[in-house]
Amino acid sequence: MSMNTQRITISMPDYLYTQLLAAVPAGQISKFVSISTEKNLLKIKTLSGQVTPLLKLAKKIEKKSGFNNYKNFSEFKKVYRQGLA
Repeated sequence: MSMNTQRITISMPDYLYTQLLAAVPAGQISKFVSISTEKNLLKIKTLSGQVTPLLKLAKKIEKKSGFNNYKNFSEFKKVYRQGLA
């Protein structure tokens, strides 16, 4: 799978860059920053009320089980574990 990329320049505090260099293998910083950015954007979308794949799955489970108000979490877990089949 080919993905278009965009080269960017970012600024960050020295202490953060030092920690990044210590934690991420050489040649993997770009990938690490991309994955971290994607995860944080997903959190922002979730917190702002945008539908994510997990929320779509929850709606499917809700429809299949008739469990629409989540008063009984153990019932929700049971339905979730059984899957959507």
